[in-house]
Amino acid sequence: MRERIQLMRVSHPILGQYEADFLYQETEGKPTYTVYLTVDKIDPVVIAGERIVMTWLDDPSKHARAKIQSVTRESAQDQDEWETFQLTLEIQSQSNDLRHYPRLVGGFKLFYSLLDKIENVEDWLERDEEESQLLHQENFIKPLDDLLNFSVSGLSFETQAPLDISTVIACAIIQPDKVELIKCLAKVTRCAELKDELQDSELSKDEKYYQIAVHFISPPQILTQALTELTLRLQRRETEGVAHEI
Repeated sequence: MRERIQLMRVSHPILGQYEADFLYQETEGKPTYTVYLTVDKIDPVVIAGERIVMTWLDDPSKHARAKIQSVTRESAQDQDEWETFQLTLEIQSQSNDLRHYPRLVGGFKLFYSLLDKIENVEDWLERDEEESQLLHQENFIKPLDDLLNFSVSGLSFETQAPLDISTVIACAIIQPDKVELIKCLAKVTRCAELKDELQDSELSKDEKYYQIAVHFISPPQILTQALTELTLRLQRRETEGVAHEI
């Protein structure tokens, strides 16, 4: 049975949204998840390894996160402006919570570290740094992707490293098209293991994913301003019906 979904790509710095057909099948008792995606030839190419979010059009409260395992281009006429791709997916998590994905945004990069991994936290907060410098610091962890669920006062992300509630972490945030780090501290308010509620999960038993929610502690004005402006742009995008550009 085919179901109509909206597919959201985690592609930096543009978060694409497309309608597609979702097909669930069982072959020799093994579940197969397939998406048939038709896009304009000028759109960015979909590649294996990308992580996506799916929303069912007949039930907007139903969401799933997935990773593209393979991409096959369907036959198409050269003069046709559209082409169809068959995407084989690994379903990673599912949620029926309408508020689970209220403000998903790609493009903002996040790195975080436990405080005891930083030699002098106050000095680190005051020191100007760029992304290239942070990449050489092994104590900083990057979430699974650049898809963040945020508000002006905090954000949530997915990672394979669980964190205890009330843990204070150091956050380094990078705006789209920027290289300078915005630094602040944040307190963990939630850590939940993501369960695959779909039948016969294909996730390895050794692969665990966690959704971490944090609340900013005295965030700098530049961070509050950036997230406020982004909120207004997202609201304007929804009002004006602009589907692709944030």
